[in-house]
Amino acid sequence: MTTSSAQPSQGATTLLEVLQELRELGFDGQFLPQPDGQIKCTSCSLVFDAADFVVSGYRRVEGASDAADMNIVVWGTCLGCAKGGVLTLGYGPNASMEDEAVMDRLELDHASEPGATPSEAKHGH
Repeated sequence: MTTSSAQPSQGATTLLEVLQELRELGFDGQFLPQPDGQIKCTSCSLVFDAADFVVSGYRRVEGASDAADMNIVVWGTCLGCAKGGVLTLGYGPNASMEDEAVMDRLELDHASEPGATPSEAKHGH
C-alpha cells in the first residue's frame, strides 16, 4: 500500500518526470475524470465522487515546449481496490468539462502554497 508521504522530488518538473517518479513510489494505477465530477479507477472500474477521493498529493506542471499547456497531477488510492494511482487533469484553457467538474470537487486545500504537494508546503520546499 502506498503512503501519503510519497511524493516526486523537486527536480521532477515535466509531466513525464512526475508520472515516472510516482510510478516508482507505488502510484502506478490510473484514474480518469468522468462526467458530473466523478473519477474512474482503471484497475477495478469503480466510479466514485471526486469529493470522496483522498488526495495524497498533487503537482501542477506546464508543458516543456508550451507553458500554456497546463496540467495537474493528483495522486492517491482507490476507494475500492486501494491501488495507488494518478489522476491527470488539464486546467486553465486545457481543462475539459470533465476535468473542470472533477477539479471543482477535489479537496486540494491541504497545501498552503500553489503548485506544491501538501508535504512540500508543510516543509517550506
